[in-house]
Amino acid sequence: MAEHFMMKSSVALDACKMVDGSAAVEHHALLRERLLSRGDPELANLFAEPFVSRDKSGKVLNIAWHSTVPGTDRALAELDALQRRAVEDRLHRLVPQIEALAEDPADAELIRAALSLSGPQDIRVINGLPVLVNWGVRPVAEDPLVPFMRKDPGALAAAPNAGMATGAPGAAGAAGAPPPASGPGDAPGLPGGASPRGLHPVAWVPLVALLALAAVTLLWLLWPGVRIFPQAAAGQGAGLAAAQDAEIAALRDRRDMLRAALDGAQCRADGVLVLPGNLTPEGLPVLPEGTPAPAAGQAAPDALMAPGPERVEVPLDPANPAQTGSLLSSIEARTVLVIAGSDEGVATGSGFVVGPGLIVTNHHVVEGALDGEIYVSNATLGRAVPAELLKRAGPFEETGADFALLRIAETGLPAFVLGDPAVSMKLHHVVTAGFPGDVMETDVAFQALLAGDGEAMPDLVVVDGTVNAEQRLTNAAKVLVHSAPLSQGSSGGPLVDFCGRVVGVNTFVRQGPLRTLNFALSTEGLVTFLAGTPAEVVADRAECAPSVAYPGGTAPAAAAATPVPETAPASAPGQ
Repeated sequence: MAEHFMMKSSVALDACKMVDGSAAVEHHALLRERLLSRGDPELANLFAEPFVSRDKSGKVLNIAWHSTVPGTDRALAELDALQRRAVEDRLHRLVPQIEALAEDPADAELIRAALSLSGPQDIRVINGLPVLVNWGVRPVAEDPLVPFMRKDPGALAAAPNAGMATGAPGAAGAAGAPPPASGPGDAPGLPGGASPRGLHPVAWVPLVALLALAAVTLLWLLWPGVRIFPQAAAGQGAGLAAAQDAEIAALRDRRDMLRAALDGAQCRADGVLVLPGNLTPEGLPVLPEGTPAPAAGQAAPDALMAPGPERVEVPLDPANPAQTGSLLSSIEARTVLVIAGSDEGVATGSGFVVGPGLIVTNHHVVEGALDGEIYVSNATLGRAVPAELLKRAGPFEETGADFALLRIAETGLPAFVLGDPAVSMKLHHVVTAGFPGDVMETDVAFQALLAGDGEAMPDLVVVDGTVNAEQRLTNAAKVLVHSAPLSQGSSGGPLVDFCGRVVGVNTFVRQGPLRTLNFALSTEGLVTFLAGTPAEVVADRAECAPSVAYPGGTAPAAAAATPVPETAPASAPGQ
């Protein structure tokens, strides 16, 4: 909550922009939530928080404006030229980012309403930071934020007062900032006699430093063994665009499902939330009041809310369906860390077991590895063991495949079943598992492993999400677009459904204008890749029907991790 009082204002209701039948200014909490989802608090802090009350007629809003930024506020036009230019540059960066959110139909009405101010005096500045008041109000003349939405800020940079005076003659003067006087150095033809201002050489230092940093970062990303996600192949643009469109459609379907569930939901006297269809939010049938909870029930794979993986019961041995355990323990026993040493250093990724001593990962994880410099490890193995590269297919941008098959001497690790359901997986719950670098860099065990301690083992990272789209990027590459976040180091890890089957191999991400898309190569391509190898399998085509423990019932037993006996001496990377 904003704690620093700025000012009070009174606004006629008919002067306000309306959102869902009420004034936009009354939707500040939702606006802030949307902006914070972009990951930059500065976007949300741009809008002052309104504390709104109405007069007796209900036609006038009395608003007390508060900011998260402490200090005395001043109108932008009251600042000197240099101070104003710095704030205007910040607005040129922030406002287009906010405007871009309007591309999502769900947010368009609120975002466009919020980006409307009554006049130039509503752009306030506190300690060099812009803060907007009277937002969501119809402008008296041209909206003062319009100049900051231009893709090319050059016009405003050429005329420092343009942001205040555009479409409102005399507005800048009324705010106490007269237009600059013309002088011998003024360029002819510029509005108001304004002229471009030369920069002191010292002002270029930050830009030069930033360009140097960008160059170093680019070289680092292109260095072999560093880039874990492959680049887009030529001709895949249409496929990626279709995947993004399909994901947006899936998110809208999810939104509609949530709205329908909310409209029809009822809360029983015993506190159980009952959704339409007499289901719990996790998709379990609702038990009559007072009925003891059984151990588990069959849930829908696309339930409103995913159950915790520790409460999902899956078969641990396909040959013995009666032997079951939790989805979480199953994933932990079957997922491995992959370490590949090369002339340029050490690259890491993820992988999973598909047969006795047989590991699948991405081609690009082991692409630059030297002979004898590939290792795998997990908690069940208890140490890093050497791996042999049996087969690979890639790079993705050339072949539409990104798979590698490894073999280790230890054959005691349990294997995943591969799943390729004949029905659509859209909106089905899934779990990603792996060793993402942004988590590993803070893991002491991971650092010890890289330093040569072969028995050190970092913790596996699991994240749940939903499948948003099933697309073909090329004839050879079918992908699942899902919402479980991936990052460098996740490559080669399994995408697992709530029946414990691998349905995809996490491979790459694509950063879009509004969100990141997470891609897993489907098991359709993986089955083709494994044909003719010791890991040749037939994928399970059945639709998933998760078995989920009822709250208060008996949770599925965790599978005990049996250490794999060491059959050959193994040295850790670096030893």
